[in-house]
Amino acid sequence: MKTDPNVRMRMSVRTTLYALALSAVAFGLYKGLFERTITMSNATQTNTVATAYAINGEPLVQSTTPISADPNSSLDNDQTTAKVEDSSSANSINESLTNDQDSPVDSNTQEDSSVNHPSEDSATNDSLSVENESKPVDDYGFPIVAKSDDAIVKTILIDAGHGGSDQGDAASDGTIEKDVTLKLALKVKEHLQLQNPNLNVVMVREDDTTGSNTTGWEDLVWRRQVLEATQPDYFLSLHTHAKDNQAGVHFYYNANDSLIEALATVMAQNLTNQGWSSLNAMTTTDKYPLQLISMANCHALMVEVGSLKDSQDLQLMNNEESLDKAAAAIAGSLNANILENPYASAY
Repeated sequence: MKTDPNVRMRMSVRTTLYALALSAVAFGLYKGLFERTITMSNATQTNTVATAYAINGEPLVQSTTPISADPNSSLDNDQTTAKVEDSSSANSINESLTNDQDSPVDSNTQEDSSVNHPSEDSATNDSLSVENESKPVDDYGFPIVAKSDDAIVKTILIDAGHGGSDQGDAASDGTIEKDVTLKLALKVKEHLQLQNPNLNVVMVREDDTTGSNTTGWEDLVWRRQVLEATQPDYFLSLHTHAKDNQAGVHFYYNANDSLIEALATVMAQNLTNQGWSSLNAMTTTDKYPLQLISMANCHALMVEVGSLKDSQDLQLMNNEESLDKAAAAIAGSLNANILENPYASAY
């Protein structure tokens, strides 16, 4: 059966029209979907803000331009935190961060954390530095106190035992007690004034003469008169002894004077540390009365630095350096006691 040529033409035209119509519909649908996708993408980017914050919390950059899709870019690093709130170019942000780090900080708008917020390690190091800073000491390690107008002044009266016609005990080699005690007393005064210039140091005698120029009772009366006239806070009487089989330092003090008892204990240890005999004896005046100590109107201590009958003690007494060490130890002990008890009651 043959088809009419007019019919075939109409069918071909109709098919073409259908195809065109379908193409138009498809294009319309495609265009609508594409534009919607673009619009949504732009809307998303428009509503996104990238704000970079410096380490001190101040915003570095805030922009509304779209962020380019750079998979290699990042706002996070060791010094910067990125917070997404608006759109900005990754290159613009990185450039702003670089410029902020390279340029000086405006003191009116930003805070220099390295200055205003020092690290704990820095503070600790400063504290250790202060703590380890050396304090002044004398040649034998005893602390030296600075001169101060506000210091509580204490008066120390030093008595170099015997003197003049009163020689005291004597050793077989000719060493005389009055000479040893005078040398030691002068050295103790020197070390006291060095270690604590706020002290008032007074000497009963500074040479081989005495006020009475006698021995026995009159000499003791004269020394007691000096003691009462001076009104010291501490009285220190220096002697040697000649006891058999009792080498070493010997201390005498009043039984009810706990301040001096503590001083004698420390002094014994300091003398031992400076090379003097470690055999130390302590006797209170209730067992062995001593006029100058028992009748003293202040904290009083008598120190016998050694025996003239002991070869080791005698060697120490005749050695200038050993005498200097003993003087530094005696002065250092007394100075420490005074500093630790600035408001100690009078005896």
